[in-house]
Parts: sequence; structure tokens; C-alpha cells
Amino acid sequence: MEVELVENNAVDIKKSIDNMLSLVEGMIVQNVQQYNELSEMYAAARTLEEMIEEKRKELTEPLRKQISTINERAKEVSTPIKKLIEVSNTKAESYVAFQKEEEKRLKDAAFLLDINLESNVIIMPASNSASMVTKTVKKFRVTDMEKVPREYLILDEAKVGVHMKIGVTSIPGIEFYEETTTTLRRK
Repeated sequence: MEVELVENNAVDIKKSIDNMLSLVEGMIVQNVQQYNELSEMYAAARTLEEMIEEKRKELTEPLRKQISTINERAKEVSTPIKKLIEVSNTKAESYVAFQKEEEKRLKDAAFLLDINLESNVIIMPASNSASMVTKTVKKFRVTDMEKVPREYLILDEAKVGVHMKIGVTSIPGIEFYEETTTTLRRK
């Protein structure tokens, strides 16, 4: 029932906001009276914004707590499962490496004895519960940062911002400047 009231109220609030927005967009502020009217609209908008945010939090907080509880319980179970899968994959990978070494050892022995072996001496085991799959993934690593073309480099804007805040005023290739904006604040 409360959600229906909120939805109906939200429609009314949206209409009010749309009307206020139209009025503000059409305003020409050239005197104190017009500025005061603008300030009143601004203050009303801020009040509505706070009310909506407060109501949103009131309605979503119980759900957020439930989701958090569900996620915590799932994590308690899934963490050891992920570890089990990771360890199993590592052991299977070790087994494949061992089998490849064994195959190499057999081929080397066959060569010394002048025996011709088939290319795949070792046969990977089959299981009814899991199958062994190998895949090749393309990867990269940087070997010389100086040779990487500029198009692949990204500016660390957060780092520049931190340096700017602590007083750095010169970084090659970066211009530091001030920009003034005017905003309203509710009293």
C-alpha cells in the first residue's frame, strides 16, 4: 500500500518539478525580485530532492540489508567452492605437465633404442564427472614502455588531480587553470 502511495505521490511531484523547470527555464533574472523567485524555486527543488532521497533510502534500506545478508551467506559457501575448483584445476594442470614429461621421457628412451612411437604416447584419462579441457588464451606484457605507441597510453587523471591539490603547478604537456562557476545554495 505504501509503495502505491509513493508511486502516486511521485507522479504528482514529477508534474510539479516539470512545471517548476519550465518556469525556471523561461525566467529572465535581471532584478532582485526575479533573483528571489529563482532562489525560492531552487530552495524548493533542493527540499524535494532531499525528501525523495530520504524516502528512497527508507524504502530500499530493508531490501539492501536482505541482499547484503544473502550475499554474505552465499559468499560463505562459495568461497570454499571456488578454492576447491582452483585447487582441482591446479592439480589437473600439474597432471598434464607430468604426463607431458612422461611422454617426453618415453620418446627419448624410444629414440635411444631406435623404436618409432606414435606421436601421442600418453592418453588423457576420461571421467564421467568431469572432462579435461585445455585452452590457449592470448596475453601480453609490456617489455619496453618507451616503445609503446601513445594511443595505448592513458593519462592517470586521478594522480594529476592529487598532485594539483598538493600544489604541483607544472607537468609537461598539462595546463593547469582555474574555472569559476556560480551555483546556488539553500540557506
